[in-house]
Amino acid sequence: MSEEYGNDIISLMDEEGNETEYEMIDAVELDGQTYVAMMGSYQVVILKMVEEDGEEILLTINDEAEFDAVWQAFEDRLSDEYEIIN
Repeated sequence: MSEEYGNDIISLMDEEGNETEYEMIDAVELDGQTYVAMMGSYQVVILKMVEEDGEEILLTINDEAEFDAVWQAFEDRLSDEYEIIN
């Protein structure tokens, strides 16, 4: 797990305006793109980190093939520390 991202708490708002806190548990870089895995309320959320107007923002991964590749990378990295249920 990347120490750079350990214990970072982030509040995210869903489409309905509900705010939930997540702990950033890991980050991985694939093909020059950074992805983060965050845990909140017993679920893991994986988002893409991009820079927009000089600011880092987190985006949903809409491409199924991209998500599958990123999920596999996180599953390989985190399976020793967490029970992963597909």
